[in-house]
Amino acid sequence: MEDTMGISMNGPSGIDTSSLISQLTELEMQKVYRIEAQSKKVQKQLDAYTQFDTYINDVAKAATKVDDREDFNMFNSSSSDSDAVTISTTVGAQDGNYGVKVFQLAEREKLISKDGVITDNTAELSTLGITAGTFKINDVEITLDATDTLEELRVKINSAKQEDGSDLGVSATILKMADDNYRFVLTSDDTGSEGATYEDTVGSTLQDLGIILNAAGDKGITKEKYESAGDMNAQFTGLALGGKITINGTDSNGEDIAINYVKGTTDTIDDFTKFVESSFNGGVTATIDATTGKLSVEDQNGGSSLFSVTDFNVEGAVDTFSRTETGYKSANVLSVGKDAYFSVDNINMVSDKNKASGFVRGVNFELKAVSYEKTADLSIDRDFAGIAKKIDDVINAYNAVSRYVENNTKYGDAEEGETSGTLVGDMTAKTVDSKLRSVFMESFDVTGSNT
Repeated sequence: MEDTMGISMNGPSGIDTSSLISQLTELEMQKVYRIEAQSKKVQKQLDAYTQFDTYINDVAKAATKVDDREDFNMFNSSSSDSDAVTISTTVGAQDGNYGVKVFQLAEREKLISKDGVITDNTAELSTLGITAGTFKINDVEITLDATDTLEELRVKINSAKQEDGSDLGVSATILKMADDNYRFVLTSDDTGSEGATYEDTVGSTLQDLGIILNAAGDKGITKEKYESAGDMNAQFTGLALGGKITINGTDSNGEDIAINYVKGTTDTIDDFTKFVESSFNGGVTATIDATTGKLSVEDQNGGSSLFSVTDFNVEGAVDTFSRTETGYKSANVLSVGKDAYFSVDNINMVSDKNKASGFVRGVNFELKAVSYEKTADLSIDRDFAGIAKKIDDVINAYNAVSRYVENNTKYGDAEEGETSGTLVGDMTAKTVDSKLRSVFMESFDVTGSNT
């Protein structure tokens, strides 16, 4: 029997088998075409909803910027002397005007090791006379092993952490003074008069380096201090109503200070000492010795400074002040930590940072330079334009949603040659639009009243 190839068909002659096959194939292809058309329609709808989702997210983003009362606390700020001080706002700010003077900027404390102690940066410190042991910086224990080099000590300090995981608060660096002379510098990360705390707990590592003077952590810093020769308490008590006390001197920056105090009816010696402190721009501490009655005026800044008390006169009677502390600063101190001193509307204030916050609710003062000669006028005004833009952004975002839904769900007039929207007949988009519209039409009680 002979094999045949292809397709054969038995039947009466004259039948167009090729046409019949084509018609049957076309009938089957119609199903494919309908499926493809439906698939394209679904894909268009998916693309339309993807775009719709973008519009909805735009509304959400705009709405999150006005969903809290604080979101409407937008302000414009200005300074008449932006080189000296600027102003910014935080939560709780209100419109206001402030006059600010800057008397001193906050500075970081820097301590340095003794000159000539470390002759080799790669040598084990124990071979250079630095005792291995345990010491504390800001109450965090660090151990120097006998084999540690200066570089390894630097790494140990810079990688040390507080119990809560925060940084140590001190950064260590190495200075090369010469090929055989290296100095170790410890710098407080934060500004302020407190600086960092140091202590040798086992051994004498920090003392051997010359960072501190004793195991307890004395840095060798004292403050300028002046004391009256006479009994100021007795002199004040004997001063008649309206009697005058004058004191002249300079503050720590060398600016002239002239104190003219007139005794009032109910004034006490404490009122006088507070007046002295205020007259020195808050940069001194004035106290009366309980035994001798002498007046002491001490600079708040550690180390040597230009602070002085020169003339002292109580209603014509001349008294003298003597310097009882020299403001000594040990060789291990590169710079003393300092607080910032400034005044707001003639009220003296102290901050351990140059970005002073918390003195006026919702306000930050950025102190940049000392300015004795003039007061910087700072102002905060509500930014109504910025608030209006936030609201406009929400409205514009919603209008974009509404237009999109309208265009994509409308029925086109075939006789007019109009095309129906991609989402025509689909109620999901219209339902979302309706719910958004109801939110914009809802009333809210912002006063807390029941009426």
